[in-house]
Amino acid sequence: MALSKKTFPKATAAAPATLLANYTFNNTLASTGGTLGTLQKSSTSYQSGRFSNAITFSNGDTASETSTFYGDIWTAMTRSNFTTGSVALWFKSSSINRRNIILYNEKCPWLSIEFGSNNQIFTGPGSNPISSGTTFGTSDIVFVCSTAERTGGTGNTQTVSATLYFGVAGGTLQSVSGGGTQTENTYITTSCFGHGGSSVGFGGWIDQARFYDGVLTASEVQALYTE
Repeated sequence: MALSKKTFPKATAAAPATLLANYTFNNTLASTGGTLGTLQKSSTSYQSGRFSNAITFSNGDTASETSTFYGDIWTAMTRSNFTTGSVALWFKSSSINRRNIILYNEKCPWLSIEFGSNNQIFTGPGSNPISSGTTFGTSDIVFVCSTAERTGGTGNTQTVSATLYFGVAGGTLQSVSGGGTQTENTYITTSCFGHGGSSVGFGGWIDQARFYDGVLTASEVQALYTE
């Protein structure tokens, strides 16, 4: 599927898709809204983030609702029943030129977020990712949002249309659209912040992470970016 990049002017958004969780990470692992539960993390520390405090990750630790190691955030979603979803968050990476998996999601790879070894943002499976095409560094505070809608496939086969939004604090929101089909041999259930592999786990902080059960519009994403 062809990729297209565009920019959006600042706009006031209508009410977004139903909020499932808002993890502010302001000295807490609990969600301030929605239905998803409090996260678990083996070692928890915070530092100054985009809005107030943000949660710190150190190249190999994870956070999810069901376990301190990998586990699951969006427990009701499976690969077979996924239809639509959106995730949005702010991050700042402490390292470049290496894989940094910020949000690991095997249920729907187009709702995963990775800061890649080429210093671009990715979402989607390794065989068919969507890339920002724009590079970022360790001084950048970055907003990223991925939206995905299942357009075909049954069981563990997904055909998905997705959009990746991104921009630095105080900058201009951009987007790239794509998608494709992926089939797995099993029904994968892992979804978590970070990654347990020290060579690909995220190092840095994450702030204001939100999950939605629908596809956010461009205006809704713009409102999150400029809040």
